[in-house]
Amino acid sequence: MSTLRITLSVLLVAVGAVLAGCEATDDVADDAPRLSRVRITETELLSPPAIGNERTYTPDHEIAFIESNGIHAVGFFLTVSAGTTSELQLRLTDGDASTSTPLVQLAFANKTPAIDQIANTFDAGTLAMLANGTGLYWEVAMRPDTPPLQRRFAVVIPRETLGARMVLEAYASTTSDGEPRGGDRIELARAFFYLTTLGDSVMWGNGLRDENKFSALVAAQIEQELGVRVIRTVHAVSGATLQPNDLDGLCTTNCSGEAPQFFTSIGLQAEAMEHPELVDLILMDGCANDIGLETVLTSQDHVELIAELAHEHCLGDLSNMLIRVRALAPNAPIVVNGYFPFVSINSDLSDVGTWAEANNINIGSIEDLTPGLTAFLDNSQAFQSKTTEAMAAAVNLVNSISIEDPPIAFVDAAYAEENATFASQSWLWGLTADVPLAQQLDITLDLFPEDPEFYARLDLCLNVEVAPQFLGCVYGSVGHPNNAGARAYADGIIAQLRNIGLLPVTADAP
Repeated sequence: MSTLRITLSVLLVAVGAVLAGCEATDDVADDAPRLSRVRITETELLSPPAIGNERTYTPDHEIAFIESNGIHAVGFFLTVSAGTTSELQLRLTDGDASTSTPLVQLAFANKTPAIDQIANTFDAGTLAMLANGTGLYWEVAMRPDTPPLQRRFAVVIPRETLGARMVLEAYASTTSDGEPRGGDRIELARAFFYLTTLGDSVMWGNGLRDENKFSALVAAQIEQELGVRVIRTVHAVSGATLQPNDLDGLCTTNCSGEAPQFFTSIGLQAEAMEHPELVDLILMDGCANDIGLETVLTSQDHVELIAELAHEHCLGDLSNMLIRVRALAPNAPIVVNGYFPFVSINSDLSDVGTWAEANNINIGSIEDLTPGLTAFLDNSQAFQSKTTEAMAAAVNLVNSISIEDPPIAFVDAAYAEENATFASQSWLWGLTADVPLAQQLDITLDLFPEDPEFYARLDLCLNVEVAPQFLGCVYGSVGHPNNAGARAYADGIIAQLRNIGLLPVTADAP
């Protein structure tokens, strides 16, 4: 293990020690009632997503027979495990607006009705509650083989309350301000929309928190405009190539696309798609790693070589991959994202040496680099222009093969010179010496990646099996889209989704 790896191990341990003293605790008064834990153990008449394992459901049972009252409702059953005989409470929370509405529990004097009998059971007042948007629930009989402390409830909620993300909470204890304690929750959605990503570290979103990745921003826009729950499946991983390679493999446990155990090629990612025939949209990139950072990040003139490699991989290999992906997922439009200039004339190249060294690329000192500076910048510009040209051509070629298939669109994120790495208005992660925690611990390292995922990535990179090229893993965010860069990609993708008709075109649309 290298000295630097040991040093960073010490830093990580120290970080853990500092953060350990910052854990949150529940602020519960000494005289607070005893906590009653509730767990949802079974659902009926609710369907989980066909792809992935998120705990979200769409209702199966539409209560059409009460539509004569002007009410559209859905009904389902919950079985809960509760260590108390206390009254169960349910409430719906809008996942976007964070507004909560309690459901009203009903009590019946005679036999408890089944969901399909409520049209003949509900009185005018009860129907009025549904008409006003209030959900209802009542306890029903359990099956004979049900374990002890299990209770079963019928739930009916107005269909119009369902949006992209509604959270149904079940609980029997609350805090002093009325918030649930010790409860459980599931998500309810009107319908599912399946989004899949294939590609490399740009598509994965190195350095970005998950909610800021452009695939997540696109998913949020789809949910907002279409009112559906987007199930986002990310197959993209850092280091992925279009061409198969010796390190190909699929991760099955403790997987991270930022510091992957395997550099899963994009073809293998495509083969790993679950129920590809159900996928509604694919976001995809590829060919940057086939060209190689070392081909670009050099003071040697590689402009012609970059053009040749872009034609081979970004046109030839990408065309073949698009045909392959289209065959696997015949109902999904595909949006292909282009690349950006790594550096430009606007970049402060004093930090380039650290970036190159982290990627095991020897460019010499800044003094050595200066005579070849023109070639260095020309390589970066050629990478952007030639990959953009070739990828757009690949999209046009595959679209021309069959106009009956769902469309494939190309997005040029249009990064300008000032948006390159180390530039004045960079849309790409750079380096910083400002790491307050390291300074507090009296640990001196010259430059660190500036992204918020640095410490989390460091933890992964310390595993030699995950990251044999340790520095390249630690500095894996540098030169990748930051929050502003991800927003630019998301805006380009959303614009193309309007062009192909997947999202509506409105006057105020972004």
